[in-house]
Amino acid sequence: MSKPTSTQRKGSKRSGPHSLARSTEGGRYPTLTACMAGRPIPQRTRTIRSGSAGRRRSISGPNKEAAKVTPELKGTVAAITGGADGIGLALAKALAVHGVTVVLLDIREDAAHAAAEQLSKDGHSALAMGCDVSDAASLEAAARRIGSEFGALNHLWVNAGVGVAGDLTDVKQSSLDWVYAVNVEGAIATVRALLPLVEAAAGFRHVGFTASSNTLGRIPAGPFGVYAASKWALLGVAESIAGWADARGIGSTILCPGLLDTRIWDGARARPDRFGGIKHQPEEAGAVWRETGMSADWAATEAIAAALAGRAYCAPVDQHSVDDFEARVAAVREGFVVHHAAKVES
Repeated sequence: MSKPTSTQRKGSKRSGPHSLARSTEGGRYPTLTACMAGRPIPQRTRTIRSGSAGRRRSISGPNKEAAKVTPELKGTVAAITGGADGIGLALAKALAVHGVTVVLLDIREDAAHAAAEQLSKDGHSALAMGCDVSDAASLEAAARRIGSEFGALNHLWVNAGVGVAGDLTDVKQSSLDWVYAVNVEGAIATVRALLPLVEAAAGFRHVGFTASSNTLGRIPAGPFGVYAASKWALLGVAESIAGWADARGIGSTILCPGLLDTRIWDGARARPDRFGGIKHQPEEAGAVWRETGMSADWAATEAIAAALAGRAYCAPVDQHSVDDFEARVAAVREGFVVHHAAKVES
């Protein structure tokens, strides 16, 4: 594996929901329950917001402009948590085409090594490390190894995430603890351990977060309350870190994708014993994601394009999520009660 150029060495600094479940039978939005029952759902329109004016654009395939190699990224280094598959691996591939060395961090070390090996066979520079983001010591060990190997990081993508089927009122405590340990506390631990390596880099510097389209609209009813609530918490973490990063000349992007064709539905296949241990879901449980989910590679390509363009958000979603977001904005706007201070007579 080639080492990054001196511009990435440590010590060189510069300034610098898918609305799944709000519908009922025959309602406005398709629900996951309806999909699993085999009822037809409308054709989706892939839509993201782009540009400083928040323009909405619909696309039907890969962003060809985003796929062009960016010379300034060649030789830089990126770390992606949850990088062994799904959106994490898709982000790694989207960065690798620009000549970025990608470090895949994942609790499933064997899967991470297999993914890195395939990237290497495809002509990219990749390294795998076992890492449990719910364990601060594991993240600190990864940071030490990355620091020793490369000196600094140009990109950090806080991507690792898990979900469980359940509502906040009745989910098992161990499941609730696991989701928040990964999606929220794990995100905080990730930036605490690895963001200093980004701050120490020269050249392009960026931190990304994978949230969810659930943070665009209202939290859906049904089986995704726990997941959606954790992603709202992550959004708060991401926006807080974005302010910190901006003050130091580090870019940031929050990815809020709709339903993607990934294996998040089988996340418990790597759940630590302290949170209930491993549990495998049958393949039929992932039918909705396979049959109706959007391409993770497409979403990742759009996310990297957003990062390169300096956009704070990237939302690869369908029209239902756009409608849900606009409904939320309207509801919040309606709720504003502005206080006008009384004038004091002099």
